[in-house]
Amino acid sequence: MWWWIRARALIVFAVATALTAGWAAAGPRAEVGLPNAVAQMMVLVPAVFLIPVVPVVCWLRGEERVAGPRERGAVRPLVGYRAGVLGTAVLCVALAAVAGWWWHDGSDGIAATRNLIGYLGVALLLNALWGPRAATLGVVGFPLVCAMFGADGTGLQAWAWPLADAGEWVAAVLAVAFLAAGAFTAAVGPRTRPVG
Repeated sequence: MWWWIRARALIVFAVATALTAGWAAAGPRAEVGLPNAVAQMMVLVPAVFLIPVVPVVCWLRGEERVAGPRERGAVRPLVGYRAGVLGTAVLCVALAAVAGWWWHDGSDGIAATRNLIGYLGVALLLNALWGPRAATLGVVGFPLVCAMFGADGTGLQAWAWPLADAGEWVAAVLAVAFLAAGAFTAAVGPRTRPVG
């Protein structure tokens, strides 16, 4: 088990998740200006909406370190291990978000949890289809594409869920749908034909 943790660099993932949870609970209300190509303006996005990208990228780096036949040929059910690690990360950020909401009436932590769920779903989906490097580019690029093309002068498009406020239920449904699709794709795994 320790080899599995070290090979995947889960310590780095745990630290990134803890920092994300801390920011979701008590972080300052900082905003990041991202360019918008449609409305020709800057979109101000709360930093807590983008910070969940960091633990997802750390997890994908661990996936890249062990990608290949070693993982596919393992005797232990590694899908359960992966699900446990990712579920624990989401639970930690969600608990911190609830604590932050209770502590200082901030709903940004709830949006950070939603975005962590959605980014993990995107990562699982892209990792299963194209590998960890493409998944990393996809997860980092998705919020940027949302900022560039998802907001116009009238509001936010539904597909740009990472930029939506915490109370937007459509954004939460889309994030959970991405997680479900990614989990299903990761559990099924790549289809390989037997040799011979």
